[in-house]
Amino acid sequence: MLNRDDTTLQSFDDIRVGDLVRTGANLYPHYAVIAVHHDMCWVRDVQSGMDGLTPARICHRIGAQAEEM
Repeated sequence: MLNRDDTTLQSFDDIRVGDLVRTGANLYPHYAVIAVHHDMCWVRDVQSGMDGLTPARICHRIGAQAEEM
C-alpha cells in the first residue's frame, strides 16, 4: 500500500529484470524483479516467495548501494 509520501518519491534507478530491489527506507525485504512494464514492476519477495506489483518509482536497486560502499 502506498503512503501519502510515496506518491512524490522518484527513483533514479534504472530498474531491470533480475535486479534486487527494496521499496522502503530499510534494506529489507529484498525483492527480485520478474518483469517491468512502463512504470510497474512485478516483484517477488526473495524470502517468502510472494509476488506483487509495485510502482517502479518506489523501487531502489540494492546493488547500486553496494557498489557505492
